[in-house]
Amino acid sequence: NTPTATLTRTATPTATATLTRTPTATATATSTATVTMTATPTVTATLTMTLLPSFTPTALPTLGVTKEAGEDSVSIIVDNSGNGAANNVVLSEALRPGVQYVSSRPGAPLCVENAGVVRCELGIIPAGDQAAVGFQLIPGGNDPASGQTLVSADGLTSIVIDEPYISKIGEPPVAAPGTTVTYTLRVINPTAEDVLQVDVRDRMPDALEILTAAATSGTVTVNGQQVIFSQSRLTAGGRVTITLVARVREEGVFAEISNRACLTSPSNRAPSCAEMRFLAVSQLPNTGETPLERTALIAGSFVLISILVAAGYRRGRSRPVV
Repeated sequence: NTPTATLTRTATPTATATLTRTPTATATATSTATVTMTATPTVTATLTMTLLPSFTPTALPTLGVTKEAGEDSVSIIVDNSGNGAANNVVLSEALRPGVQYVSSRPGAPLCVENAGVVRCELGIIPAGDQAAVGFQLIPGGNDPASGQTLVSADGLTSIVIDEPYISKIGEPPVAAPGTTVTYTLRVINPTAEDVLQVDVRDRMPDALEILTAAATSGTVTVNGQQVIFSQSRLTAGGRVTITLVARVREEGVFAEISNRACLTSPSNRAPSCAEMRFLAVSQLPNTGETPLERTALIAGSFVLISILVAAGYRRGRSRPVV
């Protein structure tokens, strides 16, 4: 037999592509917010305390001066109203011509007079304290407080007190009934400035009959026993003389005849007054003298029984009286 070929199928694997879907990433646009932060500085108040020296007011003295006159004396007070002591305080009083220095008040700071100028060393005046001096004077017809006052101290401007003043004299030194007497008043402006509204009032005693009244300037009027002088302006360094003539009345008994005149002006803080006082002749003892002898006795005694008085405060600037 002849073999016969028989076809035998043999399975041979064959790769077969099978499509399998694999997810594919799809880009999706998604908005993404991007925050950019910027740091803003925050202001923080920082209190820094610096200690400074505490302020202490400087202690300073403040000086004031008061003057007051008696019949034959003057008192001067220097007070310190400041909050510091006044050092090396010196007071000088330049007396007017005719005024004589006698002595200083016991217990007060020592004062020495030389050529009409009284100098007082007051030393230290504590805050709130004062120093006072007093002089005994012979006025000589002037206001005892009319002198020019100067007060100085370390570091302070000097204080000068100088105001218009009045003086008064009378003559003759006799007061017999029927006698004619003459009073001479002088108004003096020793300052460097004009004085306005000068006014003088003189009340004459009832023992005297006023005969005449006149002045070198200004206006003089007589109303009963009152004599009034006025002047609108008295120049710097100027003076006025007022003359009053009177007669001692025959009737009446007078133990004392006193005549007082006062000056006022805006420049005077207080009136400046001058007073003349003497005994009436009828009050002197009758010892048998003749009228002539009696008059001589009266004249000789006049120095002992006449007192010139002046009182007032003084303030202003310095200017010598010619």
